[in-house]
Amino acid sequence: MTTDTEYFPVAADIANIVEDLASSYFGGAMPRVPQGVIQSADAWTSYVTISGPWNGAVTISFPKEFAVQATCNLLGFAPETVSDEDAFGVMAEVTNVISGNLKGLISASVGGTCRMSLPLLSQGTEPLSIAETREEVWFSWHGQPCCVRLVRVDDTTRKSMPPIPHQTVQ
Repeated sequence: MTTDTEYFPVAADIANIVEDLASSYFGGAMPRVPQGVIQSADAWTSYVTISGPWNGAVTISFPKEFAVQATCNLLGFAPETVSDEDAFGVMAEVTNVISGNLKGLISASVGGTCRMSLPLLSQGTEPLSIAETREEVWFSWHGQPCCVRLVRVDDTTRKSMPPIPHQTVQ
């Protein structure tokens, strides 16, 4: 169990991880912004749960257009050819990379090995609305907002999170 005096991943850690991912995967920067707005009509959230000595989740909320642009950039697709399944797959990979790095920092912080679920996708921006947010960092890429959150989640909440039905992500 962590205390307030122990090191735990902070916003700067999230920003560094996202910066490395953006450079490697997208060939450019994904600058931090003070805050963004994601319209709920086209909002998606990808997330993984983390369990073990610390229970929580990493959530990444973004508009569908962000996922389409990421897919185009990473896979070289034209925007009109990107299916929801293509975009889900790319965002699952992005979530896996960011979450895996954060899980490693959390495991080191709590002095035990944490486990991570496979990435899941949910419609909307708040699949964990009753979770305690530890850190929240906003980014922008090609004018599209993206929010990465590290949240503490109890077991009851974690078991009730609704994924988008998707055969390759669940």
